[in-house]
Amino acid sequence: MNILIMIQLAFVVFFGMAASVAIPDDPTVGDLSLGGRDLGTIQVTGSIYPVGPEVNLTGTIDQIFPQLQELYPELEKAQTSADSTSGNPSFDKRAFAQPVNCISGDPRADYDTIVGYSIAYLKNLGNLVCEAPLGFGCARVVCVPSPAAAVLLCNQKATITKVPCKRVLEATNIMVAKCVSKSSNGKKGVRGIQNDTAGKFRVAIGAVDCWAGSPNIFSFP
Repeated sequence: MNILIMIQLAFVVFFGMAASVAIPDDPTVGDLSLGGRDLGTIQVTGSIYPVGPEVNLTGTIDQIFPQLQELYPELEKAQTSADSTSGNPSFDKRAFAQPVNCISGDPRADYDTIVGYSIAYLKNLGNLVCEAPLGFGCARVVCVPSPAAAVLLCNQKATITKVPCKRVLEATNIMVAKCVSKSSNGKKGVRGIQNDTAGKFRVAIGAVDCWAGSPNIFSFP
């Protein structure tokens, strides 16, 4: 067989395998540790509503919110009250047919921060698109260092995956409704993973490092 043909076949096999590999679901193997990959920051594109100003911003939603408000002055900044969701959230059942994976123990995200801050920001995103990073990476969508709480969007494909930001909100609401537990000090926390039906992405809630540029290697689990 021609050497050039053999090399081409090897590339086809390699990339075919890469595209079919998904992040493992077994929590005992360090789910979402991503083999030491850095934890990135979300990129947001599109318009909040039809014919609205175009957005192309990189950063957690709380970081880019002032720029969003310049384009959409009617947006409301997140409040600290814990009334942003209900115990029976509305979501697209076709998008999240897989059961939620609630994880007990720390690093839990602070419940009040997720409900009163993270979800409040996510509700403002309308029709914007959140981009999951290339190569099975995870990106912070909303991240608060103290009390520690983060919402992450993780790619389950080798290529970049674009997800309607409303799906991140829906998955967050599911976990807030189903994955709440109390720590030893009695405070409520949330920790879980919600996979989409098609196996393209997952949304995770937990407590992670919020600072960009650091080697955010974490076990979740």
